[in-house]
Amino acid sequence: MSVLMDVSQDSTFQYEVFGHSDPISSVKNSAIFAGSQKISPEEFEAIARYIIDEAPGSLYAHTGIKSEPLSQFEVVIPQINLSPPSSTLLQWNSGKIFLGDVHSESLFLLNRDMEVLKQAKLEEGIVDLIETPEAYIICTMGSFTPSDQPRGKIFSLPKNGGRVKTLIDKLIRPVDMKIADLNQDGRTDIVVCEFGKWQATFGWWEQQADGTFKKNILRKMPGAIAAEVTDMNGDQLPDITALFGQGDEGV
Repeated sequence: MSVLMDVSQDSTFQYEVFGHSDPISSVKNSAIFAGSQKISPEEFEAIARYIIDEAPGSLYAHTGIKSEPLSQFEVVIPQINLSPPSSTLLQWNSGKIFLGDVHSESLFLLNRDMEVLKQAKLEEGIVDLIETPEAYIICTMGSFTPSDQPRGKIFSLPKNGGRVKTLIDKLIRPVDMKIADLNQDGRTDIVVCEFGKWQATFGWWEQQADGTFKKNILRKMPGAIAAEVTDMNGDQLPDITALFGQGDEGV
C-alpha cells in the first residue's frame, strides 16, 4: 500500500522484487548488433583518417557573452534536503509542487512555501505524474541508470488514501506518458514512451472493459523521450506525436 501521507506518518511501501534476466543474451538475441564484422580494418582506418583530417585544429572561441543576474527572481531554499541530489520529477500543479527522488524512491508534495506536506514511498525513478479528479497517475522508470530490464510501472495513487493500483508493469525504462481516449470507446488509454537502452518500444496501451491494458506498438525502437496527444488535422480525433533520441533523433 502506498499513499501520499503526512510527513509525520509512516508511508513505507513494500514492493515486488523483479526477476533479473540475462541482459547480454537479451541484446544478442534482439539482433541489434551485427553478428559478424561488416567493414574491413582498412575501411575503418580510412573513415577514421577522414574524420580527423576534416576536423578543425581547435575549438572556436566565443567572445562577447555577458552574464547578468536576473533581478526579477529570488532564490527560495526548501526545507527538504536530499543527499545526494537525485531529482527525477519536478512538477507544478495548481499551487502544488511535486518532487520525485530516485534514491529515496519517494514522491514529495510541497506547498508554495516549499514546505513538505506529504510523502509517498513508491519505486525507483518517478518521472511523470498526471492528476485526475480521483487519483494521481504516476510513472516510474524502474531503473535510473541505462537498462533494458522491464522494471518500469504506471500506478494509480488515489487521493483519498486508498490502495495504490498498478495499471501497467514490465515497462522498459519509461520516461513519459499521456492519457486520452484514443479509440473513442469511452475508456482512458495511456501513451507510453519507453526509452530503454538498446531495446524498447513506443506505443499506446488500450484500456479493456475489465480495467486491464493491452499494448499496441507504434514504433519498435528505443529512445522515446516525450509524447503529445492532440488533434493535429482537425478531424476531431486524437493524433500522437513523439520525440525520439538515443541515436535516431527526430519527431
